[in-house]
Amino acid sequence: MKTFFTLLFTMMLMYSANAQNKKETLKWLNKHQKYITIVNPSGYSSENFKLEMTEDYIKAQTKMHGQKHETIMYWSQIKNIMLGLIKEENGYVSLNAEDNGNRAPSITLYLSDYSTEMRDKLTLMANMSGTDVTLQKLDMRGKSLFSN
Repeated sequence: MKTFFTLLFTMMLMYSANAQNKKETLKWLNKHQKYITIVNPSGYSSENFKLEMTEDYIKAQTKMHGQKHETIMYWSQIKNIMLGLIKEENGYVSLNAEDNGNRAPSITLYLSDYSTEMRDKLTLMANMSGTDVTLQKLDMRGKSLFSN
């Protein structure tokens, strides 16, 4: 019986720590939204966007030519996160579902700063929601398209 209560107490502590980490991570993500310059929900990029992040999901909305485009991805749906660095910490973070087909939900965030840290925090949210995220990185800093 003592072992049962010890296990139960340990599980409660882990759940509590996970919930606290999610709250702190969300707080950081929402505070750093000001560095997001363009949002692309499933192929509809725009500087006119609304981004919402909760403990359960990330939702991106854009408006283009009077039409609204929206993608909601639950953190547990995210299987692949791509970081693209263009100059210093200026770049993008792309969140993708397991199926990388044309109909799979995806959200790409273009950032003026904090790209690497944003990727790390988004990955943490997905991992704390029970998924196992594959990370990819494309570093184009200091590279020229016209050189060998």
